[in-house]
Amino acid sequence: MRWMNRTGSPGNRLNLLISPLLALALGAGAANAQLNNVEPALGESVVFIAPKAAGQPQLEVSLFSSPNPELARPLVVLNHGMAPGGPRWNPRYRPDTLIRYFTSRGYVVAAPMRAGYADSSGVPNDPYCAATYDFAQREAESVRQAVDYLVAQPGLRVDPKRVVVVGHSAGGLASLAYAARPAAGVRGVINLAGGWRASANVGWCDWSARAASAWQRLGLQVRVPSLWQYASNDTDFFPSNLARNWVQAYASGGAPVTFVSLDNVDTRRVAAHVLWEDQPNMDRAAPDLDRFLVSLGLPAAPLWASPQGGNDPWPAGSSPSQLSDLTAASTLPMPASTSAQQGFEDFKRLPQRPRAFVMSLDGNWFFYRSGSFRPANEMLRTCRQAANMPCRVIAQGEKMAYPLNLTEPNDTP
Repeated sequence: MRWMNRTGSPGNRLNLLISPLLALALGAGAANAQLNNVEPALGESVVFIAPKAAGQPQLEVSLFSSPNPELARPLVVLNHGMAPGGPRWNPRYRPDTLIRYFTSRGYVVAAPMRAGYADSSGVPNDPYCAATYDFAQREAESVRQAVDYLVAQPGLRVDPKRVVVVGHSAGGLASLAYAARPAAGVRGVINLAGGWRASANVGWCDWSARAASAWQRLGLQVRVPSLWQYASNDTDFFPSNLARNWVQAYASGGAPVTFVSLDNVDTRRVAAHVLWEDQPNMDRAAPDLDRFLVSLGLPAAPLWASPQGGNDPWPAGSSPSQLSDLTAASTLPMPASTSAQQGFEDFKRLPQRPRAFVMSLDGNWFFYRSGSFRPANEMLRTCRQAANMPCRVIAQGEKMAYPLNLTEPNDTP
C-alpha cells in the first residue's frame, strides 16, 4: 500500500488489512447500501475471546476456514505488527495472501488482535523506543490467550498437536516470545521481518542494541524450531543485514533457527517490509515456507484452489456501466495535491487486480492498493484514519468511481 501525507513526503503505511462496511450514495439520490465486511471466499468470520482470568482482555479474532474435510485440521495463528500511529490504528488483521497460502494447504487460520489493538480491549503495551524483552513477553500473553482458546474449540475442528505460530514485524517478536512457553502442540514459529522500533538510534534510544538483547535472551529459552524471513531491501525497518546480527544473537543461546534473506524484492506494489502481502513476492517466499512446514511434519502442498482477490461489490441500485473507464488518460477530480496526482499515475500502472485508489476530500491524503480482497474497503478506512476527515473512493477496478461518493467506512464486525 502506498501513501502520501500532507507535506508530500512519501512513505509506506504497513499492516492495514481490513474489510469495513461502506455507506454509499449514487449521484444526487439516496441509494445507500452496506458492504459485507467479511470475505465468503475465505470462509471468514470474526469472534471475540472472553477473558478467563482477571486482567485478561477480550480479544478480537478473525477466523478463516479451509475446505479441508479432516476432523482435526492444522492451525496457523497469524500475529500482526504495529501500524504507524499506535495500536488503535491497527484495523483487523487480514493478510489475504498469507491466509490463502495456508488455507489452500488445509490449515485453519486465526488472526488475533493483541490487547489494545483494533477492537480488542485492554491497554496496549508501550515499547518505549524499541521492542525490548519485557515488551515481547507482555505481547506474548495475548498470543497465549488466543492459542489456548483456539485449540480448545471443538467447533473449529483443529488439531491441537499441529499448530504453527506466524508473526509479522512486532508480531514476529511476540510469536517468538510466546515460543519460550508454548502450548504442547506448537511445532514451529515463522518470523516474517520480526522486530519493532520507533525512531532512529539517538543518545537516549539505542533501539538496535535493545532489540539484539531481546533476541539473545529469547534464544536462551526457545527450543521450538523457527524460520526467519527478511528482505534485503527493507530500508524502512529491518533489512537482512541487520537481521543477520539478530539471528546470530538468537542462535547463540541454542535456539534452532533457519534464516532466509529474500534479496531485492519487488517494491512496485508494496514495501519490502510487507512483501508477504503481495502475490508475486509471496510466490518467492513460499518455497522456503513449504520446506519449513515439511520439516515440521506438516502439510506444505496446495490441495485446494486458492481464492483470488475481488473488488468491492458495487452498491445496490448503481450502474457501474455508466461510470467512466479508468484509462491511462484518467485524471483525479479536484482538489488534488501534486503528490496525489503523481500517486494516481503510479496507481494506474499497477499490474495487479483488483485495485482501488482513495483520496481525502481536501486532496492531500491518498492511499491505494492492488491484489488484495476488497481494496476499496481497506483503503477508505485507512485514509479516514490518517486524514481525520472524510475520504472517497476515486477509482476501483476498471472504473472511475468518484461519482458514487463512496465515503463512509464502518468496520463494526
